[in-house]
Amino acid sequence: MHVVCEGRVPAAVDRVRVIAHRDEWHVADRWWTEEPVRRNYFEVVLETGRNVVVFRDGASGTWFRQAS
Repeated sequence: MHVVCEGRVPAAVDRVRVIAHRDEWHVADRWWTEEPVRRNYFEVVLETGRNVVVFRDGASGTWFRQAS
């Protein structure tokens, strides 16, 4: 999956323009383990009208799409 950002928020997902940002949240979990989870989630509306949730993994910087 490919995400293009403007600043720190998604502007396009898989070459489809983001027309609205609905929500954003941060998850920091398992901080007490050797492999903590840090993710930045974004719920966006694409130009096609589709709602998607994408997140950026804090350790790798890789973007993922939340399965629905």
